Amino acid sequence: MRFTCSEYMYSTVYLKYVVIVLYFVFTCLFVSVTNFIKRSLFQLFKLFIVVKLTPVPSIKFLFVSNIGYCGICSLCGVQCYGFIGLKHTITHNAALFLTLSGRSSKGNMAAGVLTGVRQVLRGPRLVSAVFSCHGQTFSSAAAAPDTAATEKILNFPLTQPDYFRLSELFTLKDLFEARVHLGHKKGCRHRLMEPYLFGSRLDTDIIDLEQTAEHLQRALNFTAHVAYRGGIILFVSRRRQFGHLIETTARECGEYAHTRYWKGGLLTNAPIQYSPGVRLPDLVIFFSTLNNVFQQHVGIRDAAKMNIPTVGIVDSNCNPSLITYPVPGNDDTPVAMEMYCRLFKMTINRAKDKRRQMELLKGISASV
Repeated sequence: MRFTCSEYMYSTVYLKYVVIVLYFVFTCLFVSVTNFIKRSLFQLFKLFIVVKLTPVPSIKFLFVSNIGYCGICSLCGVQCYGFIGLKHTITHNAALFLTLSGRSSKGNMAAGVLTGVRQVLRGPRLVSAVFSCHGQTFSSAAAAPDTAATEKILNFPLTQPDYFRLSELFTLKDLFEARVHLGHKKGCRHRLMEPYLFGSRLDTDIIDLEQTAEHLQRALNFTAHVAYRGGIILFVSRRRQFGHLIETTARECGEYAHTRYWKGGLLTNAPIQYSPGVRLPDLVIFFSTLNNVFQQHVGIRDAAKMNIPTVGIVDSNCNPSLITYPVPGNDDTPVAMEMYCRLFKMTINRAKDKRRQMELLKGISASV
């Protein structure tokens, strides 16, 4: 069969497009299969635990950068390697309590910037945990006094209404001078904020400062208890003009800040996006519950889904329904934001100093 010049040209072009399409399809399949295998092997390596019998008469905990925690049990002599994601919980029925501390920064959380450490991938600052080997739980009589002392240190502040003396940090006059009472225009009012309003003047909502002082003291007290127990606190704000202030405040009190675009699944999908050992914050403080386009911050909904308590500054145009500890107040004025940052920084530092004092007294009493 003979082809004309035009038929030969069309057949060549057709074959060329077929080859390109097939090459593209096979390339996509190869890349997908390769990534799936690589991801599966990585997860298996993370979760793989090798048990090796090594009788060592002590308890040691080290942090391995690529694998995780490795421990040596002195009761049964079993040495375990592997990645263990420890949660920040206080186990009151634990037979063996250990204090683990350490930090590890592992990469950048994409667009979200966490001040200090970009990703919270580390063991708890203070964890009471029970460890078992081969399905058997071991208890130690020597750990009983430390257990009782640690539990007493943690529970004693709960018996006091104002253990950290936070009521002396601010007054109603300070709130008034910081313009916390100024809300938005009457037309922007959210219906759920009406109980927190004193009234309206010149078409501007006025926030009731007595309720603000009560809610602010309650939020500061909760923040102090979280910091006292070694919890992770995350400061969140989407306002560009206050980003540097909030990041500096978080750095000065040893906590974390997120002032950039909130990536979807930052809290709800963290184990899959990053690694199974990522630890979520114990408290999220929103200095502004709205984003740049005056919509509710996505982090509020994510924190509510993950049962993470939240503290939020809610203006007259905000929705306080998903905030655990709402604080009605102005979230636009720089003077008000500086006062909020100063109060939270002083609260966290005071709680941490109190914890160090209690641990020091515990050590002195134990030595005596």
